[in-house]
Amino acid sequence: MHDIMLTLLKSGVEQKSFYTAINFENEVERASFEASDDIFAWLQKQDRGENLENILASNVFSAALSDALSLIYEALEASRKGKMAVSFILLRKSLQGTLYLFEMMLIDRSDFATKLASNSAQLTLRAVTGRDTHVERLGRACDLMGCAEIFNPKYLADLSPRMRLGDCPLGGHTSSVRG
Repeated sequence: MHDIMLTLLKSGVEQKSFYTAINFENEVERASFEASDDIFAWLQKQDRGENLENILASNVFSAALSDALSLIYEALEASRKGKMAVSFILLRKSLQGTLYLFEMMLIDRSDFATKLASNSAQLTLRAVTGRDTHVERLGRACDLMGCAEIFNPKYLADLSPRMRLGDCPLGGHTSSVRG
């Protein structure tokens, strides 16, 4: 699995699949863009939210996938050395965080771009409140991917090892328990 995903990522980079073309109406607009110190501010000022969303999503997607593959590789190496606890931690981290980012990009690219630009902490799995919200988001992602009949969002949500403060049987800080 790791090798196939890595091959797909490398192929995508080579084919420039993660690049976003920006079409300019005229040379004045192109010059204005090239003179801008902050392309994101320029895109917002020019009301080109779709270009901004595409740039952010394609860059974050490739970076998140690359990071996840690095963690998966390290998990495989840890497993080979018999360090199973380390392996499981690395696998959980790579799968959990990356899949959440991918879900957010898939469900609402505009909201994803807004959160990334304004408060990226909202894009962490810890920002999700409650199981129902988690189930709803997973259901929407499955619908958009055309696999709603294959995967049960409630079951997928139950697989998540996260625990919220209210769910913690020890009543303590959840990050010290699981998550």
